[in-house]
Formats: sequence, structure tokens, C-alpha cells
Amino acid sequence: MSPPLDRKVLSRPEIARLEGAATSERDKLIVRIVADYGVRLGELSGLTTDSIRRDDGGAFLKVRGKGDRERLVPILPDLAGRIERFIEDRPVDAKGDSLFVSLRRGRDGGYAPLTQSGVMQLVRGLADKAGITKRVRSHVFLSYATEVNEAARQAALRMLTEN
Repeated sequence: MSPPLDRKVLSRPEIARLEGAATSERDKLIVRIVADYGVRLGELSGLTTDSIRRDDGGAFLKVRGKGDRERLVPILPDLAGRIERFIEDRPVDAKGDSLFVSLRRGRDGGYAPLTQSGVMQLVRGLADKAGITKRVRSHVFLSYATEVNEAARQAALRMLTEN
């Protein structure tokens, strides 16, 4: 009999275990983007090779969210560099301009875009491989990202009030 599922937010060590269980850069990037930046699975599967933006203010992911609205998600320069290298190494026969495509060729010989359900299957498989017994659903990542963003906001406020 398997252990009962824990439905709480994933912890930082569990996120690291998820990323550590990933065997491809694609899968590691997916975990990082969803966990650290609160990008929804539908937004993630809609990312394209043109979604990365850089300017003097930093690096951003342009995501299309609920209601077909676009928003810019600030990301760390290190992650932006990883995504840019990933784009350079992307299969030339990938279908369309989707950022994340399947790792195996389809029947037609090309690499199909990764779907929202494909991302969820991937993440659940990584959770099993990493020995995480919590039920891993997309809201678990969003809750984690909210906690990370709130902690960062509180730290920034403390720095501002201390000076």
C-alpha cells in the first residue's frame, strides 16, 4: 500500500529534488519556470522561442495568460541565459515556434509542441522519481511561487526600511 498523499505546497528542497530528477535541460527549465515564477501550465505550453525579452531593466518571459492577456514575468539573468542556450540547441525540425517540444519524434518525424497535459504528466513523473508523496498539481506550484514572491517582497521591504 502506498503512503497517503500530502496536499501541501512543495518546499524548496522538494522543488530541488524535482529538478534533480529531470534528465533533460527542457525538463529542468520547466520545473524552474513553473515553480519559481508562478507561470501556469497553459502559459508555459504557450511559450515560444520569441517569449524571452531582455532590456536594461533585466530579463522577462512574455506569457499569454487567462483572457488571452499578455504579461511580462521578470526572471533572473541566469535563467534567461539557460533559456537562450536551450533555444539555440532546439531541434531544427521542431513543429512551429513552441519553446518546449516533445523529446521524441512523432509519427510524422517532427517534434510536436508540449501540451499542458504533457507538462503535468512530466511533472508528476518527476515527483514519483524524486520520491515526493505530495499530490503534485499545478496549484501546488502556484502556491509555492506565491510564497517565494511574498518572501522576496518582505525582504525588499525590510531592506528599504532599514536604510
